[in-house]
Amino acid sequence: MVNPLRKKVALVLCTFILTAAVFSFPEDPQTRSLTLHSGTEFLPRLFLSPPVQVNRQGQKETGKSEKNGDYAGTKDAAQHGANPAQPDPRTLRAFIECGLIMGVSQANYWRRYIDWVEDWQFKFNWNDQTRRLFTGDGWRFDSNSFFTNWGHVMSGAIYYNAFRTNYHSWSRSLFYASLMSFYWELLVEWREVISINDNIFTTLGGFPIGEALFQTGSFLQSRSGWPAKLMGGVLNPFRAFNRWLDRKQSFPGPEFSTHRFRLYAGHRSGENLAGEQHRSFAEFGLIADLVRVPGFGRPGEVKEWRSDILSTYLGMQFLVGSDGLEEYEILARTMPWGWVWQNLAPVADWDVQGHSLVAGAVMAFELYGQRQYWEYDQKNPFFQPWDYEQIPLPTRFSDKYSAIHLIGPRIEWRYHGRGFNWTTAAETTVDFAMTGAFALNDYTNFQLRDPGVSERFNPLEGTKSTLANYGYYYGLGLSFSLELELRLDSGIEWSAWAKAWMSNSIEGLDRFDEEIDDSLKIRDSRSRLGTALGYRIPHSALGIRLIFEHVSRRGEMSDVVSRERDSRLSMHLRYGF
Repeated sequence: MVNPLRKKVALVLCTFILTAAVFSFPEDPQTRSLTLHSGTEFLPRLFLSPPVQVNRQGQKETGKSEKNGDYAGTKDAAQHGANPAQPDPRTLRAFIECGLIMGVSQANYWRRYIDWVEDWQFKFNWNDQTRRLFTGDGWRFDSNSFFTNWGHVMSGAIYYNAFRTNYHSWSRSLFYASLMSFYWELLVEWREVISINDNIFTTLGGFPIGEALFQTGSFLQSRSGWPAKLMGGVLNPFRAFNRWLDRKQSFPGPEFSTHRFRLYAGHRSGENLAGEQHRSFAEFGLIADLVRVPGFGRPGEVKEWRSDILSTYLGMQFLVGSDGLEEYEILARTMPWGWVWQNLAPVADWDVQGHSLVAGAVMAFELYGQRQYWEYDQKNPFFQPWDYEQIPLPTRFSDKYSAIHLIGPRIEWRYHGRGFNWTTAAETTVDFAMTGAFALNDYTNFQLRDPGVSERFNPLEGTKSTLANYGYYYGLGLSFSLELELRLDSGIEWSAWAKAWMSNSIEGLDRFDEEIDDSLKIRDSRSRLGTALGYRIPHSALGIRLIFEHVSRRGEMSDVVSRERDSRLSMHLRYGF
C-alpha cells in the first residue's frame, strides 16, 4: 500500500515541476517575485480578490477599461472611471453556437429516450400540459442522480459563455442562459416535470462558474507562451474559438488590476472522512483569483459603486490515494457588483501605504465529493423510483455536497504598511444545496437493529426519492466564512480561516411527493478551521506551504445523530504568477 502511493506522489511532483518549468515567467523579475507574496492554494480559501500586488514598473496606461465586457484597463486611480467603447455584441453568432450545442443535446436526449422513460409523466395534450405548466403537479424537484443534477451547472456555463465570449455583458449573458434553461425544461423535456433544481443549478450555478471560466481563460490566453494559452483554451474553448474567428480584427487584450494563478502539488496526511484509519494522500490543484477594478491597488483614492464584475475565483482540488481519486472539490465564485473604497499613498520603492475596503454581493457554486466505494453509490442516472429495494442494508453512501450560494454580502478590508500587508474578509450567503445525508448510514443501521422493528421493514421505504436511491436531499441553508492573512515583504506569509455551512431539508415538492409518507426532517453541517504558514523562494515562481486543518461533520435524521472529525496536515509545493 505504501510503495504505490509513493510512486503516485513522485509522479505528481515530477509532473508539477515539469509544468512549472514550461510555463513562462513574467518578464520583470521584480514583478515576478512580488506576485508570489499572496495566497492560500486550497478550497477553504474564499478570497474573491487577492491581496494587492503593486506594479513596480509603473506600466504605461492603455486607456482601456471594462464595463461588463472582455477588456479592462490598468488606469490610474485618478482615471479609473474611463470606459471606452468595447466590441459590438455578436448576438446572432451566439445564438447559432448555442443552438448547435442545444441541437446536439436534444438529438442525444431523444436517441436515448428509453433511458429516461421513468421520468415521463405527461402526455402531449391540453389537459396534461396545462396541468404541467400551471399547477404544482408540474413544478417539482426531480429524482435524478447526484452526478446528473450537479452537472447542470456545466450546461449553464456553456450557455452563459456562448454569449459572454461574444462580447455580451454578464447580466445579458445570464438572461440568455436562463432562456436556454427554460427552453430545455419547458419544451424539450415536455413529458417530464419542470425541474426546479435543474433551473436553479443551470442558471444561478452556471453564472459563477461560467464567469470564473471566462475570466480565467481570458487571463491565461493573454499570457505569453503556449502552455498558458493551451490551458486557457481548455478551460474556456468558447473564448478561444470566438477569438480565432475574430483574429483579423484588432481588439485590446484583457488586463487585470491584480491576479493570482497557482498550480500546486503535495502530500496530505489524515483520516479520509469516508475511511476509518490514518492514511496518506497526494494532493494537487489550481487556483485562479482575479480582480478587474481599474485603479485598484494603485496610489490614489477610489470611491465608487461598480455594477460590472469586480472579481472572480476558481479553485479545483483533488486528493489521490492508493486506490485512486479519494476526494474532489470545486469552488467558483464571482462578485458582480459592489462598493470600492481605497486610499493609498505612494512611499519609497513604489510601495503603497494605506487601506482599502471592498463590500459587495457574491454568488458561487461549490462541489464536494468522496470516492464511491459501493456500486449503488456510483454514477447511474437511470434508477427506477423503487430501485432502493435493491440497495443492501445498512447503506454505505459516501459523503457529497453541491451548493449554489445564491447571494450574500462579502467585505474585504486591507491595510498596507511598511513591509507587510494585512487582509481581513468575512462573508455569508443563502444556499440551495443537494446535500448527502450524513446520518443516513447510521439511521438505516439503527432501524435494522431495533428489536421492535419487523424484519421485513425497509427504513428507506416512503422517504424522499433522491434520499432512498442516491443518499442526498434538496435543502436550504447558510454558509459563513472568515479569513485572515498576513504577508511580509521577506516572503513569509501566514493565514487562518474558518468556514461553515448548514443545510435543512425541504419538505414537499418531491417528484413522487404523493407516495412519501415518511418525510424525515434532515439537517447537516460541516465546519473547517485551519491555519497555514508559507514561504516564497526569492526571485522565483516557486514557494512552499504547510497547512493544518480540522474538519467537523455532523448529520441528523429523526433521532439519529452522526458526527465525525478529521485533522489534516498538508505540505504543498506551488508554482504561480
